Amino acid sequence: MKLQFFTSLFAVGMMFLSGCSSAEKAANTAADQAERIADKVEKAADKMEKAVDRVEKAADKAGQMADKAVDKAGQMADKAGQMADGAADKAGQLADKAVDKAAAGVQAAKAIGDKVEVKVHAAADAASQKVKDAAAH
Repeated sequence: MKLQFFTSLFAVGMMFLSGCSSAEKAANTAADQAERIADKVEKAADKMEKAVDRVEKAADKAGQMADKAVDKAGQMADKAGQMADGAADKAGQLADKAVDKAAAGVQAAKAIGDKVEVKVHAAADAASQKVKDAAAH
């Protein structure tokens, strides 16, 4: 900008030195230069405004995406909690079944043991009776 100002000033000075009698021409040249500079400044300001708008839109979009990510993370955490609760319930049910089966196995083994014990006692009683009968004769 300083260069254009000095260029305009130089142009005015050259007109004055070249014998231009019209100060109006020099003023018009300086005004034209100033108008071109003002146009360039206005265009730069427009570009800056557009850039600011783009940055604001990008920030809004990033905020929306962050909100969606937080919502999704919350949903996933809820789902994981539900799945963990379901897994704990299922593990409890399986443990109950295992205990029931083990108890049933113990009862079955005890029943078999009782039958064997009855048979052993019966066999022992029978053998004892045979020995008594043999001794009595």
